[in-house]
Amino acid sequence: RVRGSTDQIWVRDRLISALGFAEGSIVDYVVALSKRAPNAENLLDKLKEIDVPITPATKDLAKDLFQKFSSNSSSSYPPSHSAMKQREQQAVALQAKNAQYQLVIPDKKIK
Repeated sequence: RVRGSTDQIWVRDRLISALGFAEGSIVDYVVALSKRAPNAENLLDKLKEIDVPITPATKDLAKDLFQKFSSNSSSSYPPSHSAMKQREQQAVALQAKNAQYQLVIPDKKIK
């Protein structure tokens, strides 16, 4: 099973399509590059600097990554502080609810 946010999965899938491989740290690094790049061409140059071969697929990848993660977009990766706080509160509430349950011990009279 693939773990991660929808954006991480999207980037991983796109990297696999364009390059034939992807790992979690590579996905995170490419997302970080995409967020800092002033344009798609700069992102492509940064990918070239880390020995990513420049092909039509990687050019499309750079364009798509820039569109998805540029500072002008409304990306959800990484999650905002408020989103993480909300998830934490939900986890605490679920844990409290689960603590209310007790083990059911069957009556030995049942045959």
